[in-house]
Amino acid sequence: MPDEKHIIYCILDWGLGHATRSVPLIQNLQERGFKITIATSGYLYNSFIIKELRDVQFLELMPYEPKYSKRKKQVRRLLLQIPHFVRVFVSDKIRIRKFIQQNSVQFIFSDNRFSCRCRKVRSVYLTHQVNILKPANLDPWLLPSAVHRYWMGKFDECLVPDNPDKLFKGLTNHDGLSKKLKYIGFLSRFNNIEHNRSHKHILVILSGPEPQRSIFEKIIVSAAYHTDEKIILVRGTEKLLGKALTDNVMVYNIAETIVLKKLLQDCSYVVCRSGYSSVMDLIISETPAIIVPTPGQSEQEYIAETADENSWFVVQDQYNFVFLKPEVVKTECKLPDIKNNYLDVVISEIV
Repeated sequence: MPDEKHIIYCILDWGLGHATRSVPLIQNLQERGFKITIATSGYLYNSFIIKELRDVQFLELMPYEPKYSKRKKQVRRLLLQIPHFVRVFVSDKIRIRKFIQQNSVQFIFSDNRFSCRCRKVRSVYLTHQVNILKPANLDPWLLPSAVHRYWMGKFDECLVPDNPDKLFKGLTNHDGLSKKLKYIGFLSRFNNIEHNRSHKHILVILSGPEPQRSIFEKIIVSAAYHTDEKIILVRGTEKLLGKALTDNVMVYNIAETIVLKKLLQDCSYVVCRSGYSSVMDLIISETPAIIVPTPGQSEQEYIAETADENSWFVVQDQYNFVFLKPEVVKTECKLPDIKNNYLDVVISEIV
């Protein structure tokens, strides 16, 4: 391997989860002596990456900026944005190819940004979406899944952030790709949290695209009027809060990892979306939670359904959300007992 070991690490800017789960993987690569260039949109880099990682360079890519509907049916709204997504795909290919021509690069790592691959460089893909699920019945969606797996097959390695026993096998398993898939365990910024059992507050973490983030925020603020529990609300945006708060609610617009870790240590339970990265954080940090899937997002609905069937978390519908007593949530959550020492072994085999 050349003296200067250099990796381009590409991150899909479709929500914050792809970036948060990439942090431990990027840090692992840095510890191995790699120079890291982060390729993503300017917003994601400036709002998160630059605050969480040190000694990384930046290559700006065109943002995806997906738009979602206020209603449950999201597919039509996303289909209308396909021309824009194709433009981003083409732009990524050009930007990555030009960067590699001008720099010495040994590897590309890409978190769900399958446009970021080059035949001249060993390319590694990170995804939990081996299967893309249909709305409503949550079975694999044949055409989108086949298209995604086609592009996955072009990468030299495919890393899946699930345990080898596949806790979320409806998303993460496909027999036809079994030789290429490498299960690296759950990725989380919140390893080794020591919980403070005084349970000072309920922690609400809002995330995801608009308008559903704001819709859920209004529901949370309204529900706070009906509980005496202390609530800390991490909004995930700098936008103005459009609703008056009760005295039992404290607000952070944005919270960096060091702050979130402290809030997790002291909380009785978490309220958050059932996004894949959020659920990984909860399982790794052993934190009980109420999870609330985004209406119309089939992946989140599948994760919530799986968690509910196994009693890992309390699952609630967004429009019927209520805060529960901490002792109720703690009793009902039976978190899975997992082993999570796969990442270092797999990365050693690749690099």
